[in-house]
Amino acid sequence: STFGLRKANVRKGITRFHRGIDIANEIGTPIYAPADGRITQATDQLEAGAYYGKKAQNYGKVVELETTGGVTTLFAHLRDYDVQVGNMVKAGDVIGYMGNTGSSTGPHVHIETRIDGKLADPKRVWPNLR
Repeated sequence: STFGLRKANVRKGITRFHRGIDIANEIGTPIYAPADGRITQATDQLEAGAYYGKKAQNYGKVVELETTGGVTTLFAHLRDYDVQVGNMVKAGDVIGYMGNTGSSTGPHVHIETRIDGKLADPKRVWPNLR
């Protein structure tokens, strides 16, 4: 799924704002850090509502990476992760593995990016995401 408005229920014509992008692949596919940075979250159950300050779905296992320029990127629905809060990582390091944890409809990673706390399209910030 892409960033922005998307159909949440095609039959009813309901749209919702998707706060990130979804990349599907097999469970266990490595997730790589898109840039050098510091791990700011690594947790087994992140309630998205706690992340947004309102009720929302569960992100399951997540890792959040803080990079330069006030950029933070969250990777959600992971099967597992290899990092701890405070770890420094380099671009290309494995930070986790694709999964289906939390409120998920199948194996994928949900990626959200913020610049100075404001949502941004992860594909624009990280054009090499795949």
